[in-house]
Amino acid sequence: MYFDGISTAYDVIVDNIEVKHLPKQCNALVENPSFNNGSAAFWQATDRDRMKLKLHSPGSEGQGDFALRAYARDHQAYGIRQQLDKRCFVTGEEYKISAKFRLLNATSGAGVHCNTNDQWMSGKNCPSVMIYGEECAVGANRYIYWRFWNTVQGWQKDAYNDFKKGFLVNDALASCLNVWVYINEISKDQ
Repeated sequence: MYFDGISTAYDVIVDNIEVKHLPKQCNALVENPSFNNGSAAFWQATDRDRMKLKLHSPGSEGQGDFALRAYARDHQAYGIRQQLDKRCFVTGEEYKISAKFRLLNATSGAGVHCNTNDQWMSGKNCPSVMIYGEECAVGANRYIYWRFWNTVQGWQKDAYNDFKKGFLVNDALASCLNVWVYINEISKDQ
């Protein structure tokens, strides 16, 4: 166990630590996708020293439902991520990504428009999803970055917007030692 970044001025108290084998979860690769248990478990900030995460209500299903809010980001590259079970990625298999996104102004909290035609990190692009493979054995590059741009028609600034994309696993992704899903590259002001 390693405590990273905790001040030496604090004592650390730990209780009930366990290491459990988790079975392969290939039908639902993302753990805790809807935050219904009131927890952000399994999700990480891409840089925990330069942004914050907290549960946000209402979620897409209304009052009593939760979503995850990434805020106080000082760069557009920062967002959320989750490591996926890489054993599930077999060449030729197809996966579908779905999510519900909403943008809020970082200062006022008001809903914000984004441009679904903007397919680059301009500060006006809509949230996108990236599949990131690390230490891949196949292909010229040891890393894979597959960005899936949000092309939803008619972005609604005061509502959650559906995101849906699909992809086929190739030999390169199937060979990666680690596979992550990222939601990042959104203007830090949103």
